[in-house]
Amino acid sequence: MRGIARLALVVVAVVVAVQVVRWGLSRRTATTATEAEWPRFAAGGPEVRADAGIDAGIDAGIDAGIDAGIGAGVDRPGWVEPEDTGTCPMTHPVKVKAGSGIFHLPGGRFYERTRPDRCYANAGAAEADGFRASKL
Repeated sequence: MRGIARLALVVVAVVVAVQVVRWGLSRRTATTATEAEWPRFAAGGPEVRADAGIDAGIDAGIDAGIDAGIGAGVDRPGWVEPEDTGTCPMTHPVKVKAGSGIFHLPGGRFYERTRPDRCYANAGAAEADGFRASKL
């Protein structure tokens, strides 16, 4: 009789444990799915960021330097290869990872650790080639 009672107790414990695990997984999956979704952007124009003025100032300064070179017969490329050290030249500070389709701006969270495939003069040029800004 004791053997049957113990077996019944083990079966009940296993059923309860399975239900608790299933409940926990269903909650985790639902939470993960909503956290992984990025908000949609309005179709009217580019995203406005708090540091947009800084980017505009950097872009304007770089563009002015490049425009000065155009008068001297220097071509204005859309992008350039990174330097041998794996960094972008000062004239093209925007780092692009072609495989991910993401570009990183100076001062961004992952800018320093990113080894670029291409370097762009400004964010607009990278976006024109189909890349998107880093979310962080």
